[in-house]
Amino acid sequence: MMNSIEQLARYNYSYEGEAIGAAIAIIVIVIFLAIAAILAQIFLGLAVYHDAKSKGNSSSGMWGVLTGVFGWIPAIIYLCVRNSSSQRIIQCTTCGFAIPASAPGCPNCNHANPFAQQFYGPFVEQSKKRAKGFLIAAICCYAALILLIIAIVVIVAIFAGNYYYYY
Repeated sequence: MMNSIEQLARYNYSYEGEAIGAAIAIIVIVIFLAIAAILAQIFLGLAVYHDAKSKGNSSSGMWGVLTGVFGWIPAIIYLCVRNSSSQRIIQCTTCGFAIPASAPGCPNCNHANPFAQQFYGPFVEQSKKRAKGFLIAAICCYAALILLIIAIVVIVAIFAGNYYYYY
């Protein structure tokens, strides 16, 4: 019995190894957090760029860069104004009837609308698919961000539970 108490008294457990392990884990998670945040911004900017391009917006590059740099605020503003160019009312070049700019033709005289070409076509569909893919990638990156933040909180909580604080 005395041997075990003496052994216990000589045994000096140190949390330094655990502290170093937790610090390395947190540093690695923070690096992945930074990478995921940068990728999320890039993917969101590319999604807005391709969506603006598919809608025939002449400022698609501006919206992509603003969203890539500043994040969700320009993306939300873009969502509010993105259909404004396709809903713009123009006059038919033949009969003068008021039609939306995105209408393929005049309902009054059946004349083709030359301004509607930017709203239809194979490149528009390709841009829509790219926008959807980049938006899904951005959402996945934001989900990874949330999971990494939760991982940091869990690691810190578990590691902090190993210490006893005396006042």
